[in-house]
Amino acid sequence: RAVADVQCRGQDAGQSQVRAGMAWVYTAYAQGHPRLAPLQRQARAQRLGLWSQPRPVAPWVYRHRYATAR
Repeated sequence: RAVADVQCRGQDAGQSQVRAGMAWVYTAYAQGHPRLAPLQRQARAQRLGLWSQPRPVAPWVYRHRYATAR
């Protein structure tokens, strides 16, 4: 799986998304990005973005739960 660092106007796009609660940190691929987990904890504590939902579902859980046979 390809993982990239994306910059937009001098900002780290991944960090911005996680900080706003618009992205979920997948720890298996976040080993080289130690700042993401604390940003996610902060967004979760502040109930931002997806963390405002009563029971947010991780993307990998959602895909597994709703996978269709091909």
